[in-house]
Amino acid sequence: MVEQAGSEQELLDVETRRLEERGYTIYRGANDLVPRSLGSFLPDAIAIGREPKYLIEVVREGPAEVDKLKALRKQLEELPGWELLVVLDRGTRSPELRQATLEQIDDAIQSAKKVLSLGEIAPGLLLAWGVFEALSRRLIPDEFVRPQTPGRLVQVLTSRGYVDSAEEKLLRKLAIARNAVIHGDLSNRADASQVDEFLALLVRLRNKAEH
Repeated sequence: MVEQAGSEQELLDVETRRLEERGYTIYRGANDLVPRSLGSFLPDAIAIGREPKYLIEVVREGPAEVDKLKALRKQLEELPGWELLVVLDRGTRSPELRQATLEQIDDAIQSAKKVLSLGEIAPGLLLAWGVFEALSRRLIPDEFVRPQTPGRLVQVLTSRGYVDSAEEKLLRKLAIARNAVIHGDLSNRADASQVDEFLALLVRLRNKAEH
């Protein structure tokens, strides 16, 4: 069970991004993908493309939901390869974030460059990634008003034409290194040249944000 807070749509968006980063394809309202033995049951979303496949349900706390989920899990015991992924809605929304000013972004880029020049690659990468999200929020405010996963930032900026295919490949490598550092895997590191390329991309995006 995944515990989150937000509206059902927001919670599904968050879980979709997480699963897509793991290689899943997500479908909503796709009743034709539901195993026939589940009858007319329509989950909030379905994740396929890897094993196990998931039926995703966003639920509020309460005895009625517990009984429904127990019955559904019992049915799924007869369906190898399928699992139920429950997202528990705590009923509050994640906070909206204010846009950083261009001056704040400029200062952060300079700080990241200074840190990288001292050979501190991991801190430089983390600071640069913060700038990347801040710039994304200025460039596409309707998409990024709330905290974002690295994968979604890369996906949306690429689809909107702000990032080309070579830059997308670089960003996905750096996202893996960024996640590793944040979660304590200190052996998975980017190299200085990659972070330097990242900073050059940030400068380009900063100039787009100004205009």
